Amino acid sequence: MRVFIAVDLSEEILNKVAQVQGELCKQGPQKGVVWVRPELMHLTLKFMGELEEEKLPDVLSAVRDVACGLGRFELAVENVGTFGRPAKVIWVGLGEGREHLAQAAGALDDALQQIGIEKEEREFAGHLTLGRVRDMRAAGEISKLAKGYENVKIGTFEVNALSIYKSQLTATAPIYTLLARYDLK
Repeated sequence: MRVFIAVDLSEEILNKVAQVQGELCKQGPQKGVVWVRPELMHLTLKFMGELEEEKLPDVLSAVRDVACGLGRFELAVENVGTFGRPAKVIWVGLGEGREHLAQAAGALDDALQQIGIEKEEREFAGHLTLGRVRDMRAAGEISKLAKGYENVKIGTFEVNALSIYKSQLTATAPIYTLLARYDLK
C-alpha cells in the first residue's frame, strides 16, 4: 500500500486556498494543467511510497511517538510559486511557522529511519500543490501567473495533529484513506 504522513489544513485555510486556486485556474491556460481538487490538499511531511503491510504497526507507533514529542504551532500559508524550469508544479508556500513543520518532518524522518524506512535526501520544502503542468506549452503562462501571486497572504492555522494516509491511485484522482491521526501536545 502507498502511504504518506501529512498535516491537514483547517477548513478556513482550505477554502481560501481553493479561492486562490480558482482565480489562477480562470486566468491560466485552459489546457495543459491538472488542478488538484481542494479536498485532496494537505501538507506532506513524508511520502513513504509502497509500504509492506506488516510494517504499518511500526510506522504508526513511530508517528505516534513523534507526535507526542511535538507541540502545537501556528503556520502561515502564503505566496504562490512554481517548481521546475520549465514550471512543472504550481504551489502555495508557507511562512511563519515553517521551521516547526521542517522540524516535524526531520523528526519523522529520523524515527522512520530507525525502522528501516529510507531517509529523505532532499531538504524538506513544505508546500501545497495547486496543480501539475502536463503540457510544457502551458509552463510559461503558469510561471507568469504565479509571479502575480507571489506575495499573496492566505492565512494562518494551528497545526495540531499528524495524519497517516493510504493513497490509492485511480484514473481520475487519488483516493486518500485516513489510517490514523495523532494529536500534538
